[in-house]
Amino acid sequence: MKFCYKKEIGLALKGENMERLENFEKALKDILKEYENLGNELSKLREEGKSKTTKFRELLGKKLVYSMIITIFKRYDLIDKNYGRQNEK
Repeated sequence: MKFCYKKEIGLALKGENMERLENFEKALKDILKEYENLGNELSKLREEGKSKTTKFRELLGKKLVYSMIITIFKRYDLIDKNYGRQNEK
């Protein structure tokens, strides 16, 4: 089994575990990026006066799901507990 070392977290991980960690980090990055994209899209629709549309409501529901996922990550200290607070309305 190949042995890997990831300096930024100070852990020595073996092959499959390292791959799982890297996959988790990619997924987390995608989730955070999508959450920000949803916020931008919702702001745009609000500015256009389209806050009553089906598209707006669907995006808002999706953003709430991502928000719940991010809250779980915060609970387990997987991301900064202040993430997103500076941009919340």
